[in-house]
Amino acid sequence: MARTYRENRKNVIIIIPSLTNGGAERMAGYLSIKLSEYYSIYFLLNRKYGTTEAYDYSGELIYFDDKDYFNGIKAFKRHNDIYCAISFMFLANAINVRTRYKEKVILSVRTMESERFAPNIGVNTYSMADCVVTCSKGIREDFIKNGYISADRITTIYNFIEKKKIVECSSEDENEEINKFLSGSRYILSVGRLDKVKNHIRLIRQYEYYHKNNDKNTKLIILGSGSLEEQLLNKIRELGLQEYICIIPFTRNPFVYYAKADCFVLPSDYEGFPNVLMEAMALNVPIVATDCPSGPREILDDNCDYDEMIQGMKICRRGLLCENSRDESEGITHYMADAINEVMTDEELRNLIKKEQKIFMDNYSNEDILKEWIDVIELTTANRPSDSLIHGDIDEVIGEDEVIVYGAGMVGHMIMDFLNKDRRLLCYAVTDTSDKDNELYGVPIRQINALTDYADTASVIIAAWTKENMNEMEENARKLGFKKIVFPSL
Repeated sequence: MARTYRENRKNVIIIIPSLTNGGAERMAGYLSIKLSEYYSIYFLLNRKYGTTEAYDYSGELIYFDDKDYFNGIKAFKRHNDIYCAISFMFLANAINVRTRYKEKVILSVRTMESERFAPNIGVNTYSMADCVVTCSKGIREDFIKNGYISADRITTIYNFIEKKKIVECSSEDENEEINKFLSGSRYILSVGRLDKVKNHIRLIRQYEYYHKNNDKNTKLIILGSGSLEEQLLNKIRELGLQEYICIIPFTRNPFVYYAKADCFVLPSDYEGFPNVLMEAMALNVPIVATDCPSGPREILDDNCDYDEMIQGMKICRRGLLCENSRDESEGITHYMADAINEVMTDEELRNLIKKEQKIFMDNYSNEDILKEWIDVIELTTANRPSDSLIHGDIDEVIGEDEVIVYGAGMVGHMIMDFLNKDRRLLCYAVTDTSDKDNELYGVPIRQINALTDYADTASVIIAAWTKENMNEMEENARKLGFKKIVFPSL
């Protein structure tokens, strides 16, 4: 690796909302540790998402209040000699390209964004990047296919994996309450945020079938925190499985639970490059995963072709993949339960999977990954145009006198920053003002249902980035009688 990088320390900023729990946060922290051998690292973080760092990192942490995050990053870039700005997660990526100055702009993408985004979201953001780095080949192909960016400006770099640390941490003692829950039973483990995308409801339904038809002694541990915890607990109670399924909140050391697990299950609807599968393989735990876009088939079967997804179940080199379908989620079919049973009962299969996992992990090199990152930073050219900010239907409202930006988050702020403020009516609108300030940067925030007097004349710009939120907001605005609904391209 070139010594000149070490001798000439350039400033690299990492833009990410927080370093609290999450796969992107963990990878940002680890990337900072590796890059700090060659660059001066600064994290630009949003205080709204917490100031507790769940993961190790290297560099200086700089926090901004939520309302100052966009302008704070913009000012930081202009007042410091920034060589390269790397961002993680969509809103940070959108901010990164729209605050660019003279630095190289690199966007890290860690999920199948076409699965989540409304059709108008992403194209402008990624087309303005100097380089996009995806964590799986499936994401790269998805970006090219959906026209987010040209093939010559997007590359794939797999995640770092801290093999030595994972093994060391796995030897720590388990929680006494968990030992009591297990009472010596074998157990299945799943690790991930408790949200819709991770689809733990699917896992609970599949486990219920496995429990009733195959093995009444093996238990299930779900390790994670999130908004759906109560819903999952209600489902467990509804099925009468309280003695067999336990949900453990997020912990800094999940590896003690991997170490003794008999099977690891990933039930997600979609992923990026799931770190949890790499962690399971580092500790030689047989894996069952949905064949979701993207990541599992690349990790378990060296297969990067996502044109034909698996129907039923497939035994792969380093684990089992099963169909990613609504029937599976609703417990109509039971391919995941069958795959779990295969892993739990076929000792020859278990040993073969473990052997292949060990070969894969022994050859997986963090040094190669670091070299790929340094090559991207050094070889990328900062030459993308910065004058194209937000387009789409928003062009239609430039000259209008009454404009409502529906959404007072970061997307809304970026749109408002683009608009000329000299209008008869210009405000943010939200569905519920109970947890909002009265204004943002001098622009009033009002409840959308209090603005119906303008339903026939005002343009309502939908400031959301997920399909789900955009559809909900559009439906609400139309129910209230607003005639002119505008969708910006971000």
